[in-house]
Order: sequence, then structure tokens, then C-alpha cells
Amino acid sequence: MLSISALLIAAMPLIRPSSPEVHPVHLSVMEIYRDEKTRQIGMSVTLFMDDFGDAIHYQTYEKQIQQGKIKPESLMERYLQQKLTIKMDGERVAFRIQRTENSMGAITCYLRLEPERADVRTIAVENQIFLELFDDQRNMVQIQIPGKKSGMLSLDRKKTSGLAEL
Repeated sequence: MLSISALLIAAMPLIRPSSPEVHPVHLSVMEIYRDEKTRQIGMSVTLFMDDFGDAIHYQTYEKQIQQGKIKPESLMERYLQQKLTIKMDGERVAFRIQRTENSMGAITCYLRLEPERADVRTIAVENQIFLELFDDQRNMVQIQIPGKKSGMLSLDRKKTSGLAEL
């Protein structure tokens, strides 16, 4: 089964206008899943790289990044920690960027939950990614955990949080 991230990346050439600096869609996709190797709950967030660069003020730090004084991953992680709140079974869950992948103008950040969790009954997500940048920003959350109900939350400026009962 294709994930929303895979569909988003596959559709990018269709939704991207001829100008590489501008795209008409303002969308992030978060996936919550069970990692097949570790059997732990995992998360990923897929974002347009240009929007992410604007959000973390990449140009402000570009010289320091090139000099190796600042890692872009630390800016990205700080931004995600400011804009995402995850609660599982009523407890706030911390996360760190485990790794990133770039593909066709998008970046996917794979997040490691702290503490790790093997099971969950409820997931509450507050997602304010890019709401400071775009009035039409849409943040999708796809939940697919084998043995549980799958679901999706559609969040935006008017509705920044949602709860999924598995």
C-alpha cells in the first residue's frame, strides 16, 4: 500500500509549476506507523524543502552551516519540536530526528520517540507546521499501525489538533 508521503512525492511534478521557487500546494504529511525492524512506534514528517528552509531561516544561518558551526538538522529538529506536540495515551512524547531523506524537492524527517513505545491506544497530535508562513497550509497525519484502526487527521489553521483512538 502506498503511503501519503509516496503519493505526495510522486505527484510533485504534476503540482509544481514551471518556476522552481514557487509551488501552489502548502502541505505536510506526518506518518505514524510501527517500525517493522524494531517493532516500535515510529513517525516521519515529509515537507517541501523550500518551505522548510524558509521556516528555519536557512539563509540567516547559511554561512555558519557551510562553516560547520551549525548543523541544519539541529535547526530542523528545533523547529519541529516547536511546531509539533504528540501525546500517546495521554502522555506527551518527545522526539528527535533520527535521519532524513531528500527526494524531488521534499525532505522526510524520520523521528525517534523518547521513550520508545511498542503499543498505543490513543494518539493526539497538535501540528502547527508552516502556519506562520501560509494561510492555506494543510497538515495531514496518517496513522497505520498493524492490528489497530488506521486513520487520518486533516489539520490546518482552523483546526491545529486532532485525536485518534486506535
